[in-house]
Amino acid sequence: GLKLLLPDGTVMAQVCTNAVSCGNQWARLTPDSHGSYANGTWSTMPPMHYERASFSSAVLPDGRVFVIGGEHSNDIGGGQGEIFDPATNSWSFAAPIPESLFGAHAEFRDAQSMVISNGDVLFAPVIPTGTYQTLIYDPQSNAWSAGGAFLSGRNQNEASWVKLPDDSIISPDNDSANSDSERYVPASNEWLNASAVPSSMKLYSQEEMGPGLLLPDGRAVFFGGTGHVALYARPTPQSPLGTWTAGPDIPMERVSSDAPAAMMANGKILLAVGQVSRDGGSPAPTWFYEFDPDSGPKGAFFPTSSPVGSTNGDSDDTAAGNLTFLALPDGNILSSDGADNSGNAYVYIPDGQPLAAGMPTVIAIAPNSDGNYHQIGRASCKERV
Repeated sequence: GLKLLLPDGTVMAQVCTNAVSCGNQWARLTPDSHGSYANGTWSTMPPMHYERASFSSAVLPDGRVFVIGGEHSNDIGGGQGEIFDPATNSWSFAAPIPESLFGAHAEFRDAQSMVISNGDVLFAPVIPTGTYQTLIYDPQSNAWSAGGAFLSGRNQNEASWVKLPDDSIISPDNDSANSDSERYVPASNEWLNASAVPSSMKLYSQEEMGPGLLLPDGRAVFFGGTGHVALYARPTPQSPLGTWTAGPDIPMERVSSDAPAAMMANGKILLAVGQVSRDGGSPAPTWFYEFDPDSGPKGAFFPTSSPVGSTNGDSDDTAAGNLTFLALPDGNILSSDGADNSGNAYVYIPDGQPLAAGMPTVIAIAPNSDGNYHQIGRASCKERV
């Protein structure tokens, strides 16, 4: 199930019995006194009001957590948001979306979400798609407003978003053989045309693709349900729409379709992949790779072990799309299988040293009343010229 890192360093994790029946139960992982999550302890959290799976979520700047929708949910229509407040250890309902704002009832299924530069949250409802409308939630005023509309004819169903160093958001569209892409600019609240993803880098298969991540050098990398990999460099005066370049294909004709990835402190990416499917998704078995963007002219994939030490997939031969990854403050990656009701979770320990270019800039540190400290900072990205 979904895992979120809270500002106090604990992890809230959704408890699932299978990949599409995650319910409304949550648990919290607290690291031990040495900061180890592998030796941490789990505790029960209060349940959400609605059962949800494959839903939008955001950790808000004030430490609260916002969730809405779900591809599998008993939230009728999928448009009733909920907020978890760690200070009170309780869930409450967010303000409903005004129907007059959206023009029709919005359905948030496995829709994208992103905290933007002013602390608001941008959402892309999946239905109705014909409006091309996004929505913005303001957690301070508990109010909704209109987000910029997608460009006419574009389709962001099953898309992935990456926030770039300038706070804009890049997304390859799921709309044609030669996929378009578009970029959201928070300052003007609008989506702008970006360069097209060449057909040789097509990312979608059966309407599915994999994750997108920001690289330490400021580029975005997207892993495709086709097995292709594409990298995006944001606009420059010489390339005003930005530039797409091809990365190496995932080895052995394997694909990233609804599958997870996580950026590691050493600058490499941990990736789970599966085999090609006519029906979408990445069916079992699952293979694990590290992607090194600085190995060779395009980057390179290197096979690594599964959670139980096998190179042929995990113990249940699960589908890659059932897995979730979360980068932890200690530099490791937390993983679990949403279709495995054993309750097992695993920690992946990368090699090497933290990448200097990826280290954040600390702006301020202030003591809290409970003896902890509140640190404010900003992620850093080294520019690629």
